[in-house]
Amino acid sequence: MPGGRSPFRVELTSALRWDGDDQLEVVVDEKGGHNTQGFLPVIQPHFGGIWQGVTLCLDDGPVLDRLATVTMWTGEMLKCDAPVLGQAGRTLHVEVRCGRVDERFGALMPVGSDGVACGHAPVGDARYWSPAEPALHTLRLRLLDGEQELDRIECRIGWRDLRADGTRVLWNGAPFQLRGALHWGFSPPHLAPPVDPARWRPQLERYRAMGFNTLKCCLWVPPRCVYDLCDELGLAVWQEYPTWHPQMDAAHKDELLVEYAEFFAFDRSHPSVAFRGITCETGHGADLAVVQALYDACKAAVPNTLVVDDSSWIGWQRVTDFWDEHPYGNNSWLPGRLQDFRRHIAEHGQKPLLLG
Repeated sequence: MPGGRSPFRVELTSALRWDGDDQLEVVVDEKGGHNTQGFLPVIQPHFGGIWQGVTLCLDDGPVLDRLATVTMWTGEMLKCDAPVLGQAGRTLHVEVRCGRVDERFGALMPVGSDGVACGHAPVGDARYWSPAEPALHTLRLRLLDGEQELDRIECRIGWRDLRADGTRVLWNGAPFQLRGALHWGFSPPHLAPPVDPARWRPQLERYRAMGFNTLKCCLWVPPRCVYDLCDELGLAVWQEYPTWHPQMDAAHKDELLVEYAEFFAFDRSHPSVAFRGITCETGHGADLAVVQALYDACKAAVPNTLVVDDSSWIGWQRVTDFWDEHPYGNNSWLPGRLQDFRRHIAEHGQKPLLLG
């Protein structure tokens, strides 16, 4: 795991010996300078290793894959893909319910020969999520062998409709004006971003009280509790993935696709995570074919999102749903720069302009 910013799983069965006195030793190679280390190691000491919580799972039968289960709102129903680990040819089903336990809405999906239960489930409450009204719904998945429950997942989810309409961003069909706070994840005295929700809640509540409706995670991937709180409090998230001055070339394409797939799997179930940036201030030194592949992978994993290939300066973007500008300047600089923005948009396409 070169990046170490998203959850991963390691199979330990072959390494375990049950003699009552064993210890498990984990050796970590903290590689510095990798493509997705982001910006924090530039402004503080490098962090790495196992810096978030670890869970030892002892499974003696089939379980739901918590890292790969995906739900998506189709506009009328909830689409669910629920992979099962250790199915071993058994006839299993996944029960999907969204809403109160006593509601009749739900579905029973067979686990296919590929180990995945796929299908659609109706919901009793179809309210959409927005920063103004952050409606969340309780999702329950149960893995069943006949009537016997083998495993279950319960979480809070939401859905929204997000698209670009010319130069406007439409959120659930209404114009959305982004007012964001940029955050680098810098949280002294911690070297790595803290994982305690109690540390993050007052900070995010303060942003909302100040009138911000968006949090831009600039070149870092936050712990899951940050996404959970943004879902709850009504803060949209612009997730800029941690590639700053990377080697975005053919030689690193496969490695990048693997790491970005983990990023997308980590954040795609959160309705707050609406905007995504592939990289930051990288410029045309990035191989266009690699950039296109990462953009396509993002849109495939998270169709209902707006993506910019390079959060930088207008004119640098090549594969993007919106124009972006880092407005480093002053008041006397701005009027002329606004004219540059209008000229570029008129010549290269009517898309929203966000100041990243």
